Amino acid sequence: MEEKFVIFSYTEIFIIVWIIFSLLVGLMGYKNKMGFSLALVWSIVFSPIIGLIMVLRYQRVKNIFGDKKKDN
Repeated sequence: MEEKFVIFSYTEIFIIVWIIFSLLVGLMGYKNKMGFSLALVWSIVFSPIIGLIMVLRYQRVKNIFGDKKKDN
């Protein structure tokens, strides 16, 4: 009987974990008014940690940029 093993390199494991955490951040963004797609893009492009920070601080960042546009 022949056994088949799937062997992943550290790079493949890192990418899989990155994508899984990015999806979790996207789900958090979906529940926090940021939106799934925007949170997912932030977390895939920069990092899941940066994406999480953006999701948690989205309303404050939105207010800061919104106030600057009103002043001009």
